[in-house]
Parts: sequence; C-alpha cells; structure tokens
Amino acid sequence: MAAGQEVLAAVRVCVTGVRAVVTSAVNKAVRAVLRDEFKAGAGPNGPWQLTTRGKQPMQSKKLPGAFKGKVNASGILFTGRTKRDLLAALNAGHVFSARKVQANRQYLSFTKNGRLVAGRKLFNKKNQLRRGAYQRFAAAHTVGPRTLPARPMYPDGALPPTWDEPISAAVQTALDDWAKQVEVTNNAGA
Repeated sequence: MAAGQEVLAAVRVCVTGVRAVVTSAVNKAVRAVLRDEFKAGAGPNGPWQLTTRGKQPMQSKKLPGAFKGKVNASGILFTGRTKRDLLAALNAGHVFSARKVQANRQYLSFTKNGRLVAGRKLFNKKNQLRRGAYQRFAAAHTVGPRTLPARPMYPDGALPPTWDEPISAAVQTALDDWAKQVEVTNNAGA
C-alpha cells in the first residue's frame, strides 16, 4: 500500500470516529433535554398548558424513552413510537369526538366505600376481586367531545436555546475528548 493510500485510510477512520463520537453525544444530549422537559412540564416553546384539573401535564418517565435516535448519512434522525400514535396526538393536539355508549356495554367499578375507580384497581395480584369491591354496568349515556391541547415536545425549525446550549456543550465535550484520545494515540505510536 502506498503512503498516500495509508494516509487516506487513516483520515477515513478518523472522520468516521469523529462522526460516531459526535452523533453519540448529540443522541445523549437530546434524550436528556427531552427527559428534563417531561420532568418540568415545559416544551421548547415554554410551559405546556395545565390539565383541566390544574395539574402538570405529561409528567412521564416512559414518554422520553419512546424517542430513539438513528444515525444516517445526514446526521441523526429521532423517531418516537408509542401505542396508538400517542406522541403525535400530544404534540399536535387532538379532538376526541362525542360518542354514545349503549346500556350494558361498559363497566363502572367501585371500591367497598362506593368510590368510582379504574377497573384495574379492583383486582389483586392473583387477579381476584378485592373484598367489598364491585362492578356495575353503566346505563346508556353520551360522552361529549373532548379536546387535548397541543403540547409541542420538540422544536419545529431552528433550535431554541434550551436545546441548542446542551447539544452544543455535548458536541464540544465529545470533540475535546476525542482530540485528547487521538493525541494520546499519536504520542504512543511515535
């Protein structure tokens, strides 16, 4: 192999190594920013609208983990996957249409004190009905339309400072670490 080809091969390995280091750092930084957003109840454009009961929305440990970063030729592509396309509905908002429920089609679950609860709370670990708990069929009724307001989770367009600063810091740190590693390798080889 000629000396020029060896240098070219070394440069290719070097560029590939830098790309891997930077994309890994960006992936970790974006996932950390998403985790912080869900913890704080605020997206890239500011705080999310509170729920109808006045509580912080989407306080979740699972939703930030639904985003996965894939490295492609132009950079990193982040995709979010949940059941029933929940992330798209939360990000853009959604209107649930009104519906009619027929009699004897839906259970209502009550504790021994008569408090309405979710059906899953009536059963113990052995899948047996808890003592005093009971279920009744609901009468025919109509559920009105409900609106889920838009709560953007990721920036649309330019990166806001809440995203740009951590990503830039992560890239700079990764490049500095990589440069030190290359320097140590070059000094050891000389």
